[in-house]
Amino acid sequence: MRYLLSGLLALSAFGQDCAAYLERARQAYSLKQYSQAAREFEFAAGRCPQRAAVLFDLAKARFMAQEFELADTVLQQLLEIDRKNAPALKLRGDVLYLLARDKEAEQLLLQAAALDPDNPEPPYALGRIYYQQSRFQEAI
Repeated sequence: MRYLLSGLLALSAFGQDCAAYLERARQAYSLKQYSQAAREFEFAAGRCPQRAAVLFDLAKARFMAQEFELADTVLQQLLEIDRKNAPALKLRGDVLYLLARDKEAEQLLLQAAALDPDNPEPPYALGRIYYQQSRFQEAI
C-alpha cells in the first residue's frame, strides 16, 4: 500500500511538472519568446503523457525561433510516432523548404494535402514552392 501511494504521489508530481512546463512554454510563446518556449516545451516533452502534441508545439516554437534544423529533428521524432499527422507533415514541408530541400518539402506537402484535403495551407505552400521554381502552371 505504501508503495502504491508513493507511486501515485510521484505520478501526480509528474503531471504537475508537465502542466507547469506547458504553462510556461505557452506563455513564452504568446510573448513571442520562441527560444524560451522551445526550452520549456522540451522539458514538457519528457514529462507529459501527450508527447505527440507537445512535440508539435516544440517544433512550432523551434520554427518560429528560426531554428530550422532543430525543428526538423523534432518533426522527424513526431512523425515516427504518427506518420499521418497532416499538420506535422505541413510544418516539416515548410521547414524543409526554408532549408532549401524543395523536393522533400514538395513530397511532404503533397502528403499533407492528401491527408487533409479541406485544409488550404498545404496547397498554398506547394504553390509558393512552384512559383519560386517558375513552375507557374502548377502554382496556379
